[in-house]
Amino acid sequence: LSENVVALKHTPKDFFEVVETNDVSAQFLYEADDTLQLLNPKTFEEYSVPAKLIDAQARLLLEAGGPLLKIRLYQERPVLVIAPRTLKCTVARVLEQRVCDDGKRPCVVQTTGGARVNSPMPLEEGNQILVSWEDMSYAGKA
Repeated sequence: LSENVVALKHTPKDFFEVVETNDVSAQFLYEADDTLQLLNPKTFEEYSVPAKLIDAQARLLLEAGGPLLKIRLYQERPVLVIAPRTLKCTVARVLEQRVCDDGKRPCVVQTTGGARVNSPMPLEEGNQILVSWEDMSYAGKA
């Protein structure tokens, strides 16, 4: 089993073997050498997960001690990482702030993980924001 996804068409007559998988919850610790280190906070078991299982841009949303992620294991090997729809991130710095004709003051911020996020409202360093895991868009204040 590889981490690659292949789209296939099947007929109702096709037979599939049932694959046993196991889901565990874990928190992000750090990334090193294309590997994410995750920790199960209940059992303190550590998991080494290939970084390619998570989009490179989305990995920038991960912060140590952040929300629980689900790791899907097949034969004790991680094959999938499932995150909540939104992740709480901390604004590390405001990169750009401008005033629009409608009086709104959108800004571009960088999270402590390094992600660049466009916000429709002014933010300051240290603000907690919610960011969509799927498209890295601003989803609101935390």
